Amino acid sequence: MSNISKLKKLEELRSIMSQHGVDAYIISSSDPHMSEYTPDKYKRREFMTGFSGSQGICLVTQSSAHLIVDGRYIVEAKKTATPEYQVHLLKKGFYADIVDILKEESFDGTLGIDVEVTSWMSFKALANYIELSDLHLNTNFRIKLLNLNFVDVLRPQEEIEQARSEIFVHGIEYAGESSKSKVSKVLLEMKKLNAKILFLSSLTQISWLLNLRGSDVHCTPVFLSYLIVEILDDKVGIDKKETSFSLKVFVNVESIKCCEEVLKNEFQDKISIIQIENIMDELFHSFSKLN
Repeated sequence: MSNISKLKKLEELRSIMSQHGVDAYIISSSDPHMSEYTPDKYKRREFMTGFSGSQGICLVTQSSAHLIVDGRYIVEAKKTATPEYQVHLLKKGFYADIVDILKEESFDGTLGIDVEVTSWMSFKALANYIELSDLHLNTNFRIKLLNLNFVDVLRPQEEIEQARSEIFVHGIEYAGESSKSKVSKVLLEMKKLNAKILFLSSLTQISWLLNLRGSDVHCTPVFLSYLIVEILDDKVGIDKKETSFSLKVFVNVESIKCCEEVLKNEFQDKISIIQIENIMDELFHSFSKLN
């Protein structure tokens, strides 16, 4: 954990916010995969406050800082957070409570949100609470979707670039079904829905589908990854027996060779192993073909 004081972190965070035209910033406990256990590289709320509980969210404005936790953690949070943080007991919901705080402070500026760690459901909930509160009617209020995480700018590089685990095969004697068989079933369900592309970000789902395991996340035998399943046929009706498809697996660069050795044997030229940093470009490329 960084030796920078929590007060200094707040000061530096506010400076970064100002540079990017952001007046309030949400720091969640989530990672891009919405995992039950957050990988160390995404423990940004803990870095800012020192609070390590499994649930909690931060709101930092240019004049205040708030930490919202549920009843299990209220005592711990009050001991952990510096006086600069107002600790709140969760009432309605994390995003509803954030909106209430902004409303109480008569907030009329730009609210910054990291899109990488905010699910679509969370964003819709936030937008709904904002509309119900009439906060959106304030003259200068707006939401700014961010691709840069401001907290990571402050963190030591070694905290962000965590050690990557070795990926290994979850044998058929344990899995009970080959990855090829599982993918065939997924393709069938996609065809029933007339879907051409399936994007998976859930680490447990990817590990199950590919019969691979790792230890990138505490208490969970998974590895950091994404997966795109794409049906290449022009017609995707369920009456067609043979389905032309491609799999794109996104993993850390250290894991590419291992994945290629294992998965190429099963899927041959249908699978591509790609560096995880390229996920957004590949997603844009895949979905742009649907238009």
